[in-house]
Amino acid sequence: MDKDKRAGKELLVLSGAHGLTHIFPVSVGASLPLLKGEFQISYLLIGIITLLIHISLSLASIPAGILADASYNKGELIGVTFLLVTLCCVLLFFTHSLISAIIILMSISILLSVSHPAAQSHLSTAYRDKKGSIFGVYEAGGNAGMIIAPVGVGLLAINYGWRVLYLVWGGLGILIFWWIYFVFRNNHPQMRKKKIGLHLSKHLIEGTKIVHSHIQLKSVLLLQGVIGFLFGGIVTFLPIFLVDSHSFSVKTAGYTLALFLTAGALGKLIGGYFSDRWGKDKTMAACFLGICPLLGSIPFLQGNLLFIILLTIGFGFFMIIPSNIALVGEITEKNLGFNYGLQYLIGAGFAAASRFLCGWIADAFGIQNIFLLFSGAALFGSGFVIYFLLMKSYFESSHEKEAKI
Repeated sequence: MDKDKRAGKELLVLSGAHGLTHIFPVSVGASLPLLKGEFQISYLLIGIITLLIHISLSLASIPAGILADASYNKGELIGVTFLLVTLCCVLLFFTHSLISAIIILMSISILLSVSHPAAQSHLSTAYRDKKGSIFGVYEAGGNAGMIIAPVGVGLLAINYGWRVLYLVWGGLGILIFWWIYFVFRNNHPQMRKKKIGLHLSKHLIEGTKIVHSHIQLKSVLLLQGVIGFLFGGIVTFLPIFLVDSHSFSVKTAGYTLALFLTAGALGKLIGGYFSDRWGKDKTMAACFLGICPLLGSIPFLQGNLLFIILLTIGFGFFMIIPSNIALVGEITEKNLGFNYGLQYLIGAGFAAASRFLCGWIADAFGIQNIFLLFSGAALFGSGFVIYFLLMKSYFESSHEKEAKI
Protein backbone atom coordinates (compact mmCIF):
# COMPACT_ATOMS: atom_id res chain seq x y z
CA MET A 1 0.00 0.00 0.00
CA ASP A 2 2.84 2.41 0.92
CA LYS A 3 4.53 1.62 -2.37
CA ASP A 4 1.32 2.34 -4.32
CA LYS A 5 0.81 5.56 -2.37
CA ARG A 6 4.35 6.71 -3.14
CA ALA A 7 3.91 5.81 -6.81
CA GLY A 8 0.70 7.85 -6.89
CA LYS A 9 2.51 10.88 -5.45
CA GLU A 10 5.26 10.48 -8.03
CA LEU A 11 2.73 10.36 -10.86
CA LEU A 12 0.99 13.47 -9.52
CA VAL A 13 4.15 15.56 -9.17
CA LEU A 14 5.54 14.44 -12.56
CA SER A 15 2.21 15.32 -14.21
CA GLY A 16 2.42 18.77 -12.61
CA ALA A 17 6.00 19.16 -13.82
CA HIS A 18 4.86 18.08 -17.29
CA GLY A 19 2.29 20.86 -17.28
CA LEU A 20 4.92 23.46 -16.39
CA THR A 21 7.21 22.03 -19.09
CA HIS A 22 4.56 22.85 -21.70
CA ILE A 23 3.68 26.23 -20.20
CA PHE A 24 7.01 27.74 -21.25
CA PRO A 25 7.06 27.01 -25.02
CA VAL A 26 3.35 27.86 -25.38
CA SER A 27 3.92 31.12 -23.52
CA VAL A 28 6.60 32.07 -26.04
CA GLY A 29 4.13 31.81 -28.92
CA ALA A 30 1.32 33.53 -27.04
CA SER A 31 3.51 36.48 -25.97
CA LEU A 32 5.14 37.04 -29.39
CA PRO A 33 2.97 40.12 -30.17
CA LEU A 34 4.37 41.78 -27.02
CA LEU A 35 7.97 40.96 -27.96
CA LYS A 36 7.32 42.22 -31.50
CA GLY A 37 6.04 45.52 -30.19
CA GLU A 38 8.87 46.05 -27.70
CA PHE A 39 11.80 45.13 -29.95
CA GLN A 40 10.21 46.21 -33.27
CA ILE A 41 11.06 42.91 -34.97
CA SER A 42 9.77 41.57 -38.29
CA TYR A 43 7.66 38.45 -38.90
CA LEU A 44 10.72 36.80 -40.43
CA LEU A 45 12.74 37.41 -37.27
CA ILE A 46 9.84 36.08 -35.19
CA GLY A 47 9.97 32.90 -37.27
CA ILE A 48 13.72 32.61 -36.76
CA ILE A 49 13.40 33.14 -32.99
CA THR A 50 10.70 30.50 -32.57
CA LEU A 51 12.67 28.12 -34.80
CA LEU A 52 15.80 28.55 -32.65
CA ILE A 53 13.85 27.96 -29.44
CA HIS A 54 12.14 24.80 -30.74
CA ILE A 55 15.35 23.46 -32.30
CA SER A 56 17.10 23.90 -28.94
CA LEU A 57 14.38 21.90 -27.19
CA SER A 58 14.32 19.18 -29.85
CA LEU A 59 18.04 18.59 -30.35
CA ALA A 60 18.73 18.63 -26.63
CA SER A 61 16.27 15.76 -26.09
CA ILE A 62 18.81 13.09 -27.10
CA PRO A 63 21.60 14.07 -24.65
CA ALA A 64 18.84 14.76 -22.09
CA GLY A 65 17.58 11.20 -22.55
CA ILE A 66 21.10 9.83 -22.11
CA LEU A 67 21.48 11.93 -18.95
CA ALA A 68 18.17 10.50 -17.70
CA ASP A 69 19.44 6.95 -18.28
CA ALA A 70 22.58 7.76 -16.30
CA SER A 71 20.68 9.32 -13.39
CA TYR A 72 19.93 7.21 -10.30
CA ASN A 73 17.04 9.52 -9.32
CA LYS A 74 15.22 10.92 -12.32
CA GLY A 75 12.80 12.92 -10.18
CA GLU A 76 15.58 14.88 -8.53
CA LEU A 77 17.15 15.45 -11.96
CA ILE A 78 13.90 17.07 -13.16
CA GLY A 79 13.71 19.13 -9.97
CA VAL A 80 17.23 20.53 -10.43
CA THR A 81 16.47 21.53 -14.03
CA PHE A 82 13.39 23.47 -12.86
CA LEU A 83 15.52 25.25 -10.27
CA LEU A 84 17.89 26.30 -13.07
CA VAL A 85 14.89 27.34 -15.20
CA THR A 86 13.80 29.63 -12.35
CA LEU A 87 17.26 31.23 -12.35
CA CYS A 88 16.90 31.82 -16.11
CA CYS A 89 13.49 33.46 -15.54
CA VAL A 90 15.05 35.85 -13.01
CA LEU A 91 17.78 36.76 -15.50
CA LEU A 92 15.12 37.24 -18.20
CA PHE A 93 13.28 39.69 -15.95
CA PHE A 94 16.31 42.00 -15.83
CA THR A 95 17.39 41.77 -19.47
CA HIS A 96 16.49 44.46 -22.01
CA SER A 97 18.46 43.07 -24.94
CA LEU A 98 16.80 40.99 -27.64
CA ILE A 99 19.93 38.84 -28.11
CA SER A 100 20.12 38.14 -24.36
CA ALA A 101 16.40 37.31 -24.24
CA ILE A 102 16.77 34.82 -27.11
CA ILE A 103 19.80 33.15 -25.47
CA ILE A 104 17.97 32.84 -22.14
CA LEU A 105 14.81 31.43 -23.80
CA MET A 106 16.96 28.90 -25.67
CA SER A 107 18.64 27.97 -22.37
CA ILE A 108 15.22 27.40 -20.78
CA SER A 109 14.29 25.13 -23.70
CA ILE A 110 17.49 23.10 -23.32
CA LEU A 111 16.86 22.64 -19.59
CA LEU A 112 13.23 21.65 -20.16
CA SER A 113 14.34 18.94 -22.61
CA VAL A 114 15.28 16.81 -19.59
CA SER A 115 11.69 16.63 -18.32
CA HIS A 116 10.12 14.36 -20.96
CA PRO A 117 12.65 11.49 -21.22
CA ALA A 118 13.40 11.50 -17.48
CA ALA A 119 9.75 11.41 -16.39
CA GLN A 120 8.62 8.98 -19.08
CA SER A 121 11.44 6.50 -18.46
CA HIS A 122 10.79 6.64 -14.69
CA LEU A 123 7.05 6.07 -15.06
CA SER A 124 7.57 3.27 -17.57
CA THR A 125 9.85 1.48 -15.12
CA ALA A 126 7.84 2.24 -11.97
CA TYR A 127 4.52 1.07 -13.45
CA ARG A 128 4.83 -2.36 -15.00
CA ASP A 129 1.07 -2.62 -15.53
CA LYS A 130 -1.50 -0.18 -16.88
CA LYS A 131 1.11 1.95 -18.61
CA GLY A 132 -1.55 3.43 -20.89
CA SER A 133 -3.63 4.78 -18.01
CA ILE A 134 -0.54 6.12 -16.25
CA PHE A 135 0.66 7.98 -19.31
CA GLY A 136 -2.88 9.20 -19.89
CA VAL A 137 -2.73 11.02 -16.53
CA TYR A 138 0.81 12.26 -17.19
CA GLU A 139 -0.10 13.57 -20.65
CA ALA A 140 -3.26 15.24 -19.34
CA GLY A 141 -0.95 17.28 -17.11
CA GLY A 142 0.85 18.49 -20.23
CA ASN A 143 -2.44 19.61 -21.78
CA ALA A 144 -3.29 21.49 -18.58
CA GLY A 145 -0.07 23.47 -19.01
CA MET A 146 -0.91 24.27 -22.63
CA ILE A 147 -4.30 25.60 -21.49
CA ILE A 148 -2.87 27.67 -18.60
CA ALA A 149 -0.17 29.38 -20.71
CA PRO A 150 -2.43 31.56 -22.94
CA VAL A 151 -4.59 32.39 -19.90
CA GLY A 152 -1.45 33.60 -18.12
CA VAL A 153 -0.54 35.75 -21.11
CA GLY A 154 -4.03 37.29 -21.09
CA LEU A 155 -4.10 37.97 -17.35
CA LEU A 156 -0.46 38.82 -16.61
CA ALA A 157 1.63 39.56 -19.68
CA ILE A 158 -0.79 42.02 -21.28
CA ASN A 159 -1.29 43.96 -18.04
CA TYR A 160 2.15 43.73 -16.40
CA GLY A 161 4.54 42.74 -19.20
CA TRP A 162 5.86 39.44 -20.55
CA ARG A 163 8.84 39.46 -18.17
CA VAL A 164 6.50 39.34 -15.17
CA LEU A 165 4.79 36.33 -16.73
CA TYR A 166 8.07 34.40 -16.88
CA LEU A 167 8.88 35.46 -13.34
CA VAL A 168 5.60 33.89 -12.21
CA TRP A 169 6.38 30.70 -14.15
CA GLY A 170 9.80 30.71 -12.48
CA GLY A 171 8.06 30.87 -9.10
CA LEU A 172 6.07 27.80 -10.09
CA GLY A 173 9.39 26.18 -10.99
CA ILE A 174 10.57 26.61 -7.39
CA LEU A 175 7.34 25.03 -6.12
CA ILE A 176 7.82 22.08 -8.49
CA PHE A 177 11.43 21.72 -7.33
CA TRP A 178 10.44 21.44 -3.64
CA TRP A 179 7.46 19.23 -4.42
CA ILE A 180 9.71 16.83 -6.36
CA TYR A 181 12.34 16.95 -3.61
CA PHE A 182 9.90 15.89 -0.89
CA VAL A 183 8.38 13.12 -3.04
CA PHE A 184 11.63 11.71 -4.45
CA ARG A 185 14.11 12.33 -1.62
CA ASN A 186 13.88 8.71 -0.38
CA ASN A 187 13.37 7.19 -3.80
CA HIS A 188 15.49 4.07 -4.50
CA PRO A 189 18.08 4.71 -1.72
CA GLN A 190 19.97 1.57 -2.71
CA MET A 191 20.79 3.18 -6.03
CA ARG A 192 22.60 6.08 -4.38
CA LYS A 193 25.60 3.82 -3.85
CA LYS A 194 25.94 3.12 -7.55
CA LYS A 195 28.38 5.20 -9.54
CA ILE A 196 27.04 5.57 -13.03
CA GLY A 197 29.44 6.93 -15.60
CA LEU A 198 28.03 9.13 -18.32
CA HIS A 199 29.69 8.30 -21.65
CA LEU A 200 27.73 10.21 -24.25
CA SER A 201 29.16 8.67 -27.41
CA LYS A 202 29.05 5.11 -26.05
CA HIS A 203 25.46 5.50 -24.87
CA LEU A 204 24.47 7.07 -28.18
CA ILE A 205 25.91 4.15 -30.17
CA GLU A 206 24.31 1.59 -27.86
CA GLY A 207 20.93 3.32 -28.01
CA THR A 208 21.06 3.55 -31.80
CA LYS A 209 21.85 -0.17 -32.07
CA ILE A 210 18.89 -1.07 -29.84
CA VAL A 211 16.50 1.05 -31.93
CA HIS A 212 17.89 -0.40 -35.16
CA SER A 213 17.48 -3.98 -33.92
CA HIS A 214 13.80 -3.57 -32.93
CA ILE A 215 11.47 -3.28 -35.92
CA GLN A 216 8.51 -2.66 -33.62
CA LEU A 217 10.35 0.10 -31.76
CA LYS A 218 11.26 1.78 -35.04
CA SER A 219 7.60 1.60 -36.09
CA VAL A 220 6.41 3.22 -32.85
CA LEU A 221 9.02 5.99 -33.14
CA LEU A 222 8.06 6.67 -36.76
CA LEU A 223 4.41 6.77 -35.76
CA GLN A 224 5.35 9.57 -33.37
CA GLY A 225 6.25 11.51 -36.50
CA VAL A 226 2.65 11.26 -37.73
CA ILE A 227 1.37 12.36 -34.30
CA GLY A 228 3.82 15.28 -34.23
CA PHE A 229 2.84 16.28 -37.77
CA LEU A 230 -0.84 16.48 -36.81
CA PHE A 231 -0.22 18.16 -33.46
CA GLY A 232 2.14 20.82 -34.81
CA GLY A 233 -0.10 21.74 -37.72
CA ILE A 234 -3.47 21.70 -35.96
CA VAL A 235 -2.49 23.57 -32.79
CA THR A 236 -0.56 26.22 -34.75
CA PHE A 237 -3.05 26.91 -37.55
CA LEU A 238 -6.44 26.23 -35.95
CA PRO A 239 -6.75 29.72 -34.37
CA ILE A 240 -5.61 31.41 -37.61
CA PHE A 241 -8.13 29.34 -39.61
CA LEU A 242 -10.97 30.34 -37.29
CA VAL A 243 -10.04 34.04 -37.52
CA ASP A 244 -9.50 34.17 -41.29
CA SER A 245 -12.18 31.75 -42.52
CA HIS A 246 -14.91 32.13 -39.90
CA SER A 247 -14.35 35.72 -38.68
CA PHE A 248 -13.68 34.66 -35.09
CA SER A 249 -12.07 37.28 -32.89
CA VAL A 250 -8.54 36.50 -31.74
CA LYS A 251 -9.87 36.11 -28.22
CA THR A 252 -12.63 33.69 -29.26
CA ALA A 253 -10.21 31.67 -31.40
CA GLY A 254 -7.89 31.41 -28.39
CA TYR A 255 -10.74 30.19 -26.18
CA THR A 256 -11.68 27.64 -28.85
CA LEU A 257 -8.10 26.32 -28.89
CA ALA A 258 -8.19 26.11 -25.09
CA LEU A 259 -11.41 24.05 -25.25
CA PHE A 260 -9.84 21.89 -27.99
CA LEU A 261 -6.91 21.16 -25.65
CA THR A 262 -9.29 20.58 -22.73
CA ALA A 263 -11.11 17.95 -24.78
CA GLY A 264 -7.66 16.54 -25.53
CA ALA A 265 -6.82 16.26 -21.83
CA LEU A 266 -9.99 14.23 -21.31
CA GLY A 267 -9.14 12.19 -24.40
CA LYS A 268 -5.72 11.32 -22.98
CA LEU A 269 -7.28 10.01 -19.78
CA ILE A 270 -9.88 7.94 -21.64
CA GLY A 271 -7.38 6.84 -24.28
CA GLY A 272 -4.98 5.58 -21.64
CA TYR A 273 -7.76 3.58 -20.01
CA PHE A 274 -8.88 1.99 -23.28
CA SER A 275 -5.31 1.26 -24.33
CA ASP A 276 -4.93 -0.97 -21.27
CA ARG A 277 -8.33 -2.60 -21.69
CA TRP A 278 -8.60 -2.92 -25.45
CA GLY A 279 -4.98 -2.78 -26.61
CA LYS A 280 -2.73 0.13 -27.48
CA ASP A 281 -2.43 -0.59 -31.20
CA LYS A 282 -6.18 -1.14 -31.61
CA THR A 283 -6.94 2.09 -29.74
CA MET A 284 -4.59 4.07 -31.99
CA ALA A 285 -5.96 2.54 -35.19
CA ALA A 286 -9.57 3.26 -34.19
CA CYS A 287 -8.80 6.86 -33.23
CA PHE A 288 -6.85 7.60 -36.42
CA LEU A 289 -9.69 6.16 -38.50
CA GLY A 290 -12.26 8.11 -36.49
CA ILE A 291 -10.68 11.53 -36.88
CA CYS A 292 -9.75 11.06 -40.57
CA PRO A 293 -13.19 11.94 -42.06
CA LEU A 294 -13.82 14.56 -39.37
CA LEU A 295 -10.66 16.45 -40.31
CA GLY A 296 -11.62 16.29 -43.97
CA SER A 297 -15.05 17.77 -43.20
CA ILE A 298 -13.77 20.90 -41.38
CA PRO A 299 -13.59 23.14 -44.52
CA PHE A 300 -17.29 22.52 -45.18
CA LEU A 301 -18.70 23.09 -41.69
CA GLN A 302 -20.16 26.18 -40.03
CA GLY A 303 -21.48 27.32 -36.66
CA ASN A 304 -22.14 24.97 -33.76
CA LEU A 305 -21.48 21.85 -35.84
CA LEU A 306 -17.95 23.08 -36.57
CA PHE A 307 -17.39 23.65 -32.86
CA ILE A 308 -18.68 20.16 -31.93
CA ILE A 309 -16.56 18.44 -34.58
CA LEU A 310 -13.44 20.32 -33.46
CA LEU A 311 -13.93 19.18 -29.88
CA THR A 312 -14.52 15.61 -31.10
CA ILE A 313 -11.29 15.73 -33.09
CA GLY A 314 -9.41 17.07 -30.06
CA PHE A 315 -10.79 14.25 -27.92
CA GLY A 316 -10.05 11.52 -30.48
CA PHE A 317 -6.61 12.72 -31.55
CA PHE A 318 -5.20 13.04 -28.04
CA MET A 319 -6.50 9.56 -27.16
CA ILE A 320 -3.70 8.23 -29.38
CA ILE A 321 -0.76 9.74 -27.50
CA PRO A 322 -0.69 7.68 -24.24
CA SER A 323 -0.72 4.42 -26.22
CA ASN A 324 2.25 5.38 -28.35
CA ILE A 325 4.32 6.55 -25.38
CA ALA A 326 3.50 3.44 -23.35
CA LEU A 327 4.51 1.13 -26.23
CA VAL A 328 8.10 2.42 -26.13
CA GLY A 329 8.50 1.15 -22.57
CA GLU A 330 6.77 -2.15 -23.31
CA ILE A 331 8.92 -3.09 -26.29
CA THR A 332 12.24 -2.71 -24.45
CA GLU A 333 13.37 -1.31 -21.11
CA LYS A 334 16.95 -0.74 -22.23
CA ASN A 335 18.03 2.88 -22.62
CA LEU A 336 14.52 4.16 -22.00
CA GLY A 337 15.68 7.75 -21.57
CA PHE A 338 17.42 7.67 -24.95
CA ASN A 339 14.37 6.09 -26.61
CA TYR A 340 11.98 8.67 -25.18
CA GLY A 341 14.37 11.47 -26.10
CA LEU A 342 14.50 10.17 -29.66
CA GLN A 343 10.71 9.87 -29.72
CA TYR A 344 10.38 13.51 -28.71
CA LEU A 345 12.95 14.60 -31.31
CA ILE A 346 11.08 12.78 -34.10
CA GLY A 347 7.72 14.23 -33.03
CA ALA A 348 9.13 17.76 -32.81
CA GLY A 349 10.87 17.40 -36.18
CA PHE A 350 7.70 16.36 -37.96
CA ALA A 351 5.77 19.11 -36.13
CA ALA A 352 8.21 21.69 -37.53
CA ALA A 353 7.84 20.23 -41.03
CA SER A 354 4.06 20.35 -40.65
CA ARG A 355 4.10 24.06 -39.77
CA PHE A 356 6.21 24.84 -42.82
CA LEU A 357 4.11 22.71 -45.19
CA CYS A 358 0.81 24.04 -43.82
CA GLY A 359 2.03 27.61 -44.26
CA TRP A 360 2.90 26.94 -47.89
CA ILE A 361 -0.43 25.20 -48.60
CA ALA A 362 -2.37 28.00 -46.87
CA ASP A 363 -0.66 30.65 -49.01
CA ALA A 364 -0.89 28.69 -52.26
CA PHE A 365 -4.30 27.01 -52.05
CA GLY A 366 -6.17 28.50 -49.07
CA ILE A 367 -5.92 27.81 -45.37
CA GLN A 368 -9.01 25.55 -45.32
CA ASN A 369 -7.15 22.98 -47.44
CA ILE A 370 -4.65 22.20 -44.69
CA PHE A 371 -7.35 20.08 -43.05
CA LEU A 372 -7.40 17.83 -46.11
CA LEU A 373 -3.67 17.35 -45.51
CA PHE A 374 -4.40 16.48 -41.87
CA SER A 375 -7.07 14.00 -42.97
CA GLY A 376 -4.57 12.30 -45.27
CA ALA A 377 -2.01 12.13 -42.45
CA ALA A 378 -4.60 10.53 -40.14
CA LEU A 379 -5.46 7.99 -42.85
CA PHE A 380 -1.77 7.19 -43.24
CA GLY A 381 -1.48 6.83 -39.47
CA SER A 382 -4.35 4.34 -39.33
CA GLY A 383 -2.84 2.33 -42.18
CA PHE A 384 0.55 2.37 -40.48
CA VAL A 385 -0.92 1.11 -37.19
CA ILE A 386 -2.90 -1.62 -38.96
CA TYR A 387 0.30 -2.69 -40.71
CA PHE A 388 2.04 -2.59 -37.33
CA LEU A 389 -0.69 -4.87 -35.95
CA LEU A 390 -0.22 -7.37 -38.78
CA MET A 391 3.54 -7.21 -38.39
CA LYS A 392 3.29 -7.84 -34.65
CA SER A 393 1.00 -10.82 -35.25
CA TYR A 394 3.49 -12.17 -37.77
CA PHE A 395 6.39 -11.95 -35.29
CA GLU A 396 4.33 -13.52 -32.52
CA SER A 397 3.36 -16.47 -34.75
CA SER A 398 6.99 -16.86 -35.87
CA HIS A 399 8.17 -17.00 -32.25
CA GLU A 400 5.50 -19.60 -31.44
CA LYS A 401 6.66 -21.77 -34.34
CA GLU A 402 10.30 -21.44 -33.22
CA ALA A 403 9.30 -22.41 -29.68
CA LYS A 404 7.55 -25.55 -30.93
CA ILE A 405 10.58 -26.57 -32.96
